[in-house]
Amino acid sequence: MGRLARVSIAGQPHLVLIEAKPERVLFVDDGDRADFVATLVDCSRECRVELHAYVLLDREVLLLLTPLNAGGVGLFMQRLGRRHAGAFNLRHGRRGPVWGRRYASAPIDPADVGWSVIRLIEQAPVRDGRVARAQDWAWSSASHHVGGDRRAAIRIHALHWQLGNTPFERELRHREMLEVLLSEREVQQLMSAVRRGRPMGGDGFISRLEAETGTTLRARLRGRPPKPESSA
Repeated sequence: MGRLARVSIAGQPHLVLIEAKPERVLFVDDGDRADFVATLVDCSRECRVELHAYVLLDREVLLLLTPLNAGGVGLFMQRLGRRHAGAFNLRHGRRGPVWGRRYASAPIDPADVGWSVIRLIEQAPVRDGRVARAQDWAWSSASHHVGGDRRAAIRIHALHWQLGNTPFERELRHREMLEVLLSEREVQQLMSAVRRGRPMGGDGFISRLEAETGTTLRARLRGRPPKPESSA
């Protein structure tokens, strides 16, 4: 199945993926990363988008965000991409786009896959061999969630608040969640879904989104539909 039409649904969390152009990187150094995080803060405020989790790797960025307005994901990503490319090219004397393709995004059902998506994002530096613990990577939301350095960009999702009655309980439980790594199969399933724009959730969730948007969001079978049987 090919990529589905992108949707941006107000009040619904979305997983977003940004990838670098072939043979290029999104960030050369920590100066680029710091600029990007500052731009995340500005664009999320301007576009009324709540950012719940993020991670910056050399060639990839993953975001979990909720637009408060219909179409908010598209507006947010347009501004983010334009400003990131402008700042990056100015710093490094380059031209042209930095992102390798259109960003990919998919709405998610937090009750179904929310924690898998958060772990996908915040465990990425561990899977990449950068750090032993997710919270040790400076360029993600993990530290914010486990009681370390605070991140101005983060609007904590309800899933985190449900982990306990006190900040200590919530931070401890979040840390424990991050210590259990997703399997390679789980990672591949989530990444495949976001690249195709496929909603992540059960049939009832997808049916509700299709009714709200008037858009087909399910995988379609390849080839022509079968011909009806003759009544003769």
